[in-house]
Amino acid sequence: MWIDEVLVLDKYVTPVGDMLGASVITPPAATVPVQVRKGRPVSIRIEHDITEDAITGFLAFQFGIEEDVSRPEALIAEAVETARAADVAIVVVGTNSRVESEGIDRTSLDLPGLQNELVRAVASVNPNVIIVANSGAPVELPWRNDVAAVMLTWFGGQEYGNALADVLTGEREPGGRLPTTWPVTQQDARSSTSCHRTGASTTRKEYTSDIGAGSRPKPCPPIPSDSVWDTPRGQSTRLLPSPRRRTATDSP
Repeated sequence: MWIDEVLVLDKYVTPVGDMLGASVITPPAATVPVQVRKGRPVSIRIEHDITEDAITGFLAFQFGIEEDVSRPEALIAEAVETARAADVAIVVVGTNSRVESEGIDRTSLDLPGLQNELVRAVASVNPNVIIVANSGAPVELPWRNDVAAVMLTWFGGQEYGNALADVLTGEREPGGRLPTTWPVTQQDARSSTSCHRTGASTTRKEYTSDIGAGSRPKPCPPIPSDSVWDTPRGQSTRLLPSPRRRTATDSP
């Protein structure tokens, strides 16, 4: 890639395996920081060589702008100061298509990046922290006992923001039912008992369909109740209206 005829990125990106779904949904990417100035046009030229290991008969190319994440500690410090001045802090954490998607296996249940550090830092300065878990499958929440509330919202789509606001303000009933079991740690997950390392490689895993997989818990050893968030039974929940609080987005 050339910016104003200066080569700034010269890198080979390898397709994700030979499965069409994984290669399209989670394509390989390469980025480079570029300094730009408002009002000044920039010339961009991109060249791509099709190699023999490309998926036969298919090519897709995307070009865009990636968010700057070069200073995560500074962003966390900014969030802490914002939360310190608010009555209630709402922190949204979760995953994306790079972590969980069609055609790929998740390597762990950890939240990617420094999200755990963000939650702990915000919770240290504000006792009224609501965590919103925006993921399509269970993730580890190691700070779950250090925050006021945790809401599991899955992937909500384009109306996610409006729906979340309605639930948090009590305008809509949030459901209160959990369709899956969330392990406290990855070792508490049933699937970890059916995952065996094979061969000399420490990265390859084989998932077998034994009694530890699926919805057959009775023959398996019992899991301690404090190791999972199990499927709850009973009535749903509803947030009651409360006096309007000052949040970080309000003007002074």
